[in-house]
Amino acid sequence: MVEIIGHTKDKEKQHLKRDNYMEGQLMEKAILYAINERMFSLGLIDEKTRDKIKAEISIRK
Repeated sequence: MVEIIGHTKDKEKQHLKRDNYMEGQLMEKAILYAINERMFSLGLIDEKTRDKIKAEISIRK
């Protein structure tokens, strides 16, 4: 019985680590998208470049 409980706790820890990792990835994507949009709104990049960057962000992370 103790092994099953220990095994369950290990699985829960693995799930929490995975969830935290995924949450971090989503936050990183959101920040990159925001920077990209800000650069576009300031006129530092054109629409074509903005779209290329958005595509890169979505496939890389």
